[in-house]
Amino acid sequence: MQRLAPALEANQVAWSLAAKRWGELTNPASRTDPALVAAASEVRAAIAAAATNPTGWATPEQLASRVDLPATVKTFSSAWLSPSTSPTSSETPQPITQA
Repeated sequence: MQRLAPALEANQVAWSLAAKRWGELTNPASRTDPALVAAASEVRAAIAAAATNPTGWATPEQLASRVDLPATVKTFSSAWLSPSTSPTSSETPQPITQA
């Protein structure tokens, strides 16, 4: 768990910078695809469910107990290798577990 904490903190910083940069790259006049807005909302909700508590950020131990890391890696790998195809719900691993 001690090795996980610095990586999670670095990941948070990287995602924050990416979000800021993404905002700088988009045209305010452009119209966003509603499906992308819905997908982004689902991603934010999933991350919030895994990474936060009512009082703030989850501890590394809490994250490890909430997230099935092998299934998460498999999900992301599949998505990155074949972004144009969408797996059916029966094929999609469920990386976040109920705590």
